[in-house]
Amino acid sequence: MICLYALGLSQNQLNVHFTSKKPEPEVLIFIRHDCPISNGYAPEINRIYARFKSHFNFHLVFEESISHSAAQKHLTQYNLGLPFLIDSSQHLANSWRISVTPEVAVISSQNKLLYEGRIDDSYLTLGTRRVAVNQHDLIDALQQCVQGKAISETKSPAIGCILNKPVVSK
Repeated sequence: MICLYALGLSQNQLNVHFTSKKPEPEVLIFIRHDCPISNGYAPEINRIYARFKSHFNFHLVFEESISHSAAQKHLTQYNLGLPFLIDSSQHLANSWRISVTPEVAVISSQNKLLYEGRIDDSYLTLGTRRVAVNQHDLIDALQQCVQGKAISETKSPAIGCILNKPVVSK
């Protein structure tokens, strides 16, 4: 398991490719360990990762200050096999305009935001889950990217747990 901390980064270090060895686009999936919506998406995140990991660099991004061992325990509990980052200062979340979890940012190898939003339309509103998913927003965006096409929907509204604001000491 790869763990990369995104703590105290300068603006120049926010280029997401400091985490990558491959020039493929990045898929950053922002989660909270205590968010039931994020946790409920674990099987779908695993399916998407299995399907597209040869085309993209995937990272789960924990938005809160969580220890390395607690993050690994969470990944084991939810059977998530993706590499992860811990963004306790929310540098990455702020850079890519992430406001809830789960929410995804797909970033090109040129560090351009290609897609930002939900994984799919499972949630109609906070607390109201659809019986069946109608739109697979992230899969559609990734598939279009793999096919060399422009992503038709670059933003979709994510519904989930609000990001906690980091405590700033003065």
